[in-house]
Amino acid sequence: RTYETAMRNTLDLAVVTMIHKLSHLPIIVDPSHATGYAHLVDPVSVAAAAIRVMPPCVAMGEAAGTAAALALKANVSPRALDAAALVSRLRAQGVFLG
Repeated sequence: RTYETAMRNTLDLAVVTMIHKLSHLPIIVDPSHATGYAHLVDPVSVAAAAIRVMPPCVAMGEAAGTAAALALKANVSPRALDAAALVSRLRAQGVFLG
């Protein structure tokens, strides 16, 4: 529940990604329960589907930034980086790599 009066409940899509990361179980989002209105089910469904692509995008951005920093520090191009070293650094930073 929430203090918001426009909706019956609040669907926290950020929590969906966290649960997906912490659990081995499939995550099913039911937007009809959150909205309480039939005309809002489709837009909330699109938002729920879009949230699935966010973790890989975040990991890709983290990898690109880390690769750029490592390349700058080593004074080499990102292509010249050792991929195993990059993966090791990303894991040390807590990046979920799948």
